[in-house]
Amino acid sequence: MLDKDIIDALIQHQTNGYRASTKVVNELQQQFSTSSNVFASKLRSILDELTESEKIALTSGKYTTDLLKELKASFDDWYQSIAVSIPETFAVSAVALATYEANFISKLYGEEKDISGTKVLDAAKKTPVVGGALFDELFKDVAESARKQAMYAIRSGIDSGLTNQQIISQIIGKRTKVGDKYEYVGGIVDKTKNQIDAEIRTARTHVAQVAYEETFAALGYDYLKFVATLDGRTTMQCASLDGTVWRKGDSSIRRPPLHRRCRSLLVGVDKDGNVAGKRPFVAADKPVSKIPKDKRDGIIGQADANTKYASWFAQQDADFQKNWLGKKRYELYKNGGYKLDKFVDPLGNEYTISELRELDSKIFKRLGL
Repeated sequence: MLDKDIIDALIQHQTNGYRASTKVVNELQQQFSTSSNVFASKLRSILDELTESEKIALTSGKYTTDLLKELKASFDDWYQSIAVSIPETFAVSAVALATYEANFISKLYGEEKDISGTKVLDAAKKTPVVGGALFDELFKDVAESARKQAMYAIRSGIDSGLTNQQIISQIIGKRTKVGDKYEYVGGIVDKTKNQIDAEIRTARTHVAQVAYEETFAALGYDYLKFVATLDGRTTMQCASLDGTVWRKGDSSIRRPPLHRRCRSLLVGVDKDGNVAGKRPFVAADKPVSKIPKDKRDGIIGQADANTKYASWFAQQDADFQKNWLGKKRYELYKNGGYKLDKFVDPLGNEYTISELRELDSKIFKRLGL
């Protein structure tokens, strides 16, 4: 058993890491915004010059003139700015992140191991991140989605008789006052910025987790324990796995991130899986920063480090449980004998109410659901 508040320290470190991710997100989003502004400017210029016959060709997906070929090249350049330029910039920070995380774990566990950040990133690129996607595919998917949406907006806009300005607004959004400044919001670019945010945070979590595992292996730990966050924002998938211990190399290990913006992690433990100390909890569906200081009593606190989400959840009040589970799942949990892990399938996917009804029609009938 470890003799420190390992879980508490790791979760606090994770919170600090989220703030560090915000800095990286902002830098890469600014890079994307710059390329998007250039893209939008070119589109506006080209659309203003298109003849009626060229517009007809464009709506049918044909690029038969020099102007239409120039438009297609603008889309290709925009795609490259997301699919290639952003990952290249991100990789530099990812190597630094991997090195930092490995050093943090080493010192936290009382030893110092020399872990190569470059090798960690290489390993991270060889393992799926979320839903089977590989590291290098994350931003390509975002880029392809953005390109398609923008092209569809142009074709549909021309076909519907929209003005060029209206078409461009669908892509870059409308100029809106946000706080004390104006920003373009609500367009395809804005939506893509949010996707980039999610992918960066998810990719950083993936790199950090690979760094953890590499370091735990170097420290001699043969077992890994899944640790979710004790709060109302944790997914049922992560909650159902909280406290699970696997032997290193077990093919059934579930590695975070399991979903976008996943906050769970794997930690190195002995065979018994026990960790000394405390772990924090927040009995609310919002971060601490959004809970008024005079309303935090009983909502924010600490539990034993080995407390599983299911046990912690059972101690929360009915309002919290209903809000997290939903009305029907709460009835199944409270009166139908359901445990949290019964709401997910063997792969960790959350069952729909219809699927649960098919699996357990007798209990549904008894509860009148």
